[in-house]
Amino acid sequence: MQSALLTLRQMVSMQNESSSIRELKFPNQQPLPPGGLPELPMPPMAAVVSLLKHQKANPRSHRRALPTPPPSQRHQVMRRLL
Repeated sequence: MQSALLTLRQMVSMQNESSSIRELKFPNQQPLPPGGLPELPMPPMAAVVSLLKHQKANPRSHRRALPTPPPSQRHQVMRRLL
């Protein structure tokens, strides 16, 4: 019985941690418009072309091998980053 209660407490704790991650926001984050993502304005074409050219010249620059923290510590790591 104690084992089952401990497991249940751990599950509730994990759910609370994951919901706090969803609540984190970037400092300059703005709310989505009523229509959602499709209603956001497109980025300037010059910026897109510049990024695509950079990516084509450096195809591995976006892939950085970073260690992923375990789920129980992700919210702490995210709070430090934001």
